[in-house]
Order: sequence, then structure tokens, then C-alpha cells
Amino acid sequence: MAEDKYNTGGISEYILVPEINLRNDTFILPEDVGYDDGTLIEPAACVVKSLNRSKIKQGDTILVIGLGVMGQIHVLLAGEFGAKRIIGADMVQFRLDKAIEFGADYVIDVSKESLIERLQDLTDGYMADIVIVGPGSIDAMKQGIESVSKGGIVVLFTPTKPDEILNINPSELYFKDVSLVTSYSCGPEDTQNALKFIQKGTITAKKLVTHRFSIDDTETAYRITAEAKDSLKCLIVF
Repeated sequence: MAEDKYNTGGISEYILVPEINLRNDTFILPEDVGYDDGTLIEPAACVVKSLNRSKIKQGDTILVIGLGVMGQIHVLLAGEFGAKRIIGADMVQFRLDKAIEFGADYVIDVSKESLIERLQDLTDGYMADIVIVGPGSIDAMKQGIESVSKGGIVVLFTPTKPDEILNINPSELYFKDVSLVTSYSCGPEDTQNALKFIQKGTITAKKLVTHRFSIDDTETAYRITAEAKDSLKCLIVF
């Protein structure tokens, strides 16, 4: 099998961990953090990095496009980073309801209404200071750029397929003074801060884990996750 440079070892019997990762980004779970909560450290750390890269400030309005488990973690943590108003957007009612439960002030069902028009209504035309684009979709990225306010920041949280191209208008970005930022993976400081949010109870498996499967049912877990109906985080439990 050809080597996949993006493969990070998910559902592998053995993985090779570089020494630098072991020295700087690996620790023993504290006694007050169980295994289920421990599985959320790396996902939460990716969100910590994303919010740090967004340069979110006290009082900002943040729009989170895509409310899968990573979008929900953005919703859960946005207030911790200073957001005054949190808006979520998705097309799955289960996820929209969860976002409200987790602290979103408003949600937008993009299967029923225009994201841009509804956001304009909610913000009196101001739009969002920070936009997190969760899906690795060109259309979602374009909508994210349309949704950001002047001087705002758009975070591209997920990559597209390697051969897909995002066409942008540099003049529009320039005169709106908009920044496009990517956020891939996380670092040791992000991991440490994510653990603190888990110990604090902001991020928990009770909130986010909706399904548990044995290793033999991994294919089912992937299918349920892909169907995006009533699932957020599926765990493979040994």
C-alpha cells in the first residue's frame, strides 16, 4: 500500500510515534480524566489552536459553519475565548439542537434558509468577526468568506481534496481587510490547554460521545458518522 503522508494512525494496530512527540506532547491521563474523556483531548486541542489562530477577542461574534463534533467543540469553547455571540450553521436538526444546548445564541438551518441573509438579519448587517469553516467544501469556504465582517478573520479548519481550487477575489479581501487563516492539527501547548478544558468540564464525553462500538464494528461507526443524522462522536471501545 502506498504511504499516505496524511495518515496519523487512526484505527491502526501499531503506529510509530516520533521521539519529539513523546518528549513534548505526550502525558499520562490525570486520575480525574477517564479514557472516554481522554479521547477528546486531541480534537479539543485542534479547536484550541483554531480559536487561537482566529485571534478571537472579548465581545466578538463568531459563526461556526458545520456542527459536527468539531463544530460543537468550537461552540463549547468560543465563550471561553471571549465570544459574546455564537452562531452555528448546519443542515441537520439534531446538530442544530445540540449547538443551542451547548451555548450557541442562534443557529441557522442552511437547508431551509440563506446563510448570508439570516446572518445579516441576526447581526443587523454587520456579519461575523470570526468565521470557522468546518466542512472541507469549496462552497462552504466561499460562504464563509461572504459571512465575515470588515476586518474579520476566516479560519479554514478542514482541507479540501488536493485537486480542488478555491477562487477568490483579492480586491474584495483587500478592501474588506479580511484575513484567511488555515488551522491544521495542534501543538503541545494546545494539548495542555485542551486537557484543562476537559478537567474543567467544558468538554466531556457525556456531552459529545453519542455512539460506542467494538473494533469489529468500526465500519458501522464510520457509516453512522458519515450519515450525519443523530451522531457527533463515535468511539471505538476496546
